[in-house]
Order: sequence, then structure tokens, then C-alpha cells
Amino acid sequence: MIFDYSKKSVQTVKNIIVESTYVVRDKNNNLIENKPQQSSIQKNDVLLFHVLIDINNKFSLYNPIPKRFKLNNENINII
Repeated sequence: MIFDYSKKSVQTVKNIIVESTYVVRDKNNNLIENKPQQSSIQKNDVLLFHVLIDINNKFSLYNPIPKRFKLNNENINII
């Protein structure tokens, strides 16, 4: 489940992850999907987090800061 702050509601997401992946949503917040590589993330996609699975099948979630992230008060609050 993911809380959508703009709509102030909870969105249920059913997604099976069996390998490392990037979880993204579209710019309209309508679709959440997995991308196998960072290079497959489209310009209008929003990266939610990166799922890493190690050799012991342990999952780690990472929320990387975007490469062109501008340093301002709004973006700092988002982080």
C-alpha cells in the first residue's frame, strides 16, 4: 500500500518482485510498474525506490536522490 499525498488516499499495489528492480510511477500517479534497469526509466516516470536483492535473497529498498535535483527548500522538504 502506498499513500498518495496529492489525493490523500491509500493506493493498493500488488506487485511481485523476484529480482532487483526500479519501482516507478507515471507522472499522473495512475500506474506503478517495475523497470529492470535505470536506463529504462522514462523521462516522465517518477522513481519511487530501487529494490536490491542480494545473493542471500535479502531485500533492500533505496530511494536515490535524482541526478539533477536542485537544492531548494521545496526539494529538501520532499526528501
